[in-house]
Amino acid sequence: MLKLKIVTALAIASASFAASADFVFQQRIAPVSESAATVSSAIGLTECSAGFHSFYLKGDNTLWATGNNSQGQFGDGTTTSSSSWKQVATDISKALCYGLSTAVIKTDGTLWVAGLNQFGQLGVGDNDGRPTFTDLGITDAKDLYGTYYSLSVVKNDGTLWTTGRSDKGQLGLGDEINRSTLQSTGMNDVKKVAGFDSFRVVLKNDGTIWGTGLNNHGQLGLGTLSNVDEFNQSATTSVADIACGSYHCLLIKNDSSLWVAGYNNIGQLGLGHQDEQKSFVDTGITSVSKVFATGSSSHYINAANEFWSSGYNHYGQLGLGNNAFRLVFENTGVSARSAQVSSNGILVETPSGSILGTGYNSYGSLGIGSLDHQYSFTESVIPE
Repeated sequence: MLKLKIVTALAIASASFAASADFVFQQRIAPVSESAATVSSAIGLTECSAGFHSFYLKGDNTLWATGNNSQGQFGDGTTTSSSSWKQVATDISKALCYGLSTAVIKTDGTLWVAGLNQFGQLGVGDNDGRPTFTDLGITDAKDLYGTYYSLSVVKNDGTLWTTGRSDKGQLGLGDEINRSTLQSTGMNDVKKVAGFDSFRVVLKNDGTIWGTGLNNHGQLGLGTLSNVDEFNQSATTSVADIACGSYHCLLIKNDSSLWVAGYNNIGQLGLGHQDEQKSFVDTGITSVSKVFATGSSSHYINAANEFWSSGYNHYGQLGLGNNAFRLVFENTGVSARSAQVSSNGILVETPSGSILGTGYNSYGSLGIGSLDHQYSFTESVIPE
């Protein structure tokens, strides 16, 4: 199996769930057999935020795509969708799919974008979509992060720049005005950016986290339900990693413990109840190495490479063999070294390099050779 970089963007769906849905709490254990000067290739699963298309990057820096291309997000000059993997670009070092848009860093360090641009999320200075990759003229981009309608770029100097939708102050620029070009947020020493459409959380290298935007369920972990339009520091420190769904966030502390905050109507916090949390609380789960969050579900990989899931499961995105949502984290039985998740689907990479997918698949974004939703992890069909 080739070593691949997968960038997945799957469906955004409603958090509503039928009142008759079954609650399942038991553990299920059934093992299945990063410019030459400024950016290095990131081979393996990488950043993505929602949408209906998926990418993977081969070791030869060719970018391949499958799924929805209605807004030209493949960047290949067409708006023709595909249910099977096709090559769409060359000389790519990093790629991000966010909503119906795409951003890539080429091997020469330049930053290019394609797809939907309704709120200026491409950063090209207007609101017109681009079905072909367009050069932003930026050569010092290090990392890319996105939400459905906004793009965040961490530059080589650690500063954070952003563009797109800001109706809830999610750009952190002190107002609710959309931007169509990348603007400096004033944030520096940035390690990672997480969030969803209406809010954003920044993890700094010193282990502090800072949030901005919608906070109606306490998802920023600030101890309140008040929205903010500038980055505010959370009381939580010693943070190693963070991930956010539509209204909730998860983080790993330096001691490998798992903490959560925000909305919890479908058990996405994995606490065994449905009470939302305005501040980050300890789940009691330890030895966590990686964390992921989707629209209304959450996932983590532990030190034993076990992949665990909790929350919304209407399309089988928890990978547990059915569509019952969970109030506590449950072992999927899949061994994983990395994963890429969005609202209703997941791709994981196993320690052996195989790619497995589960959940929403109406546009073929799981790359499994069909358009059927999957309720258990199924091997993704990777072209040689």
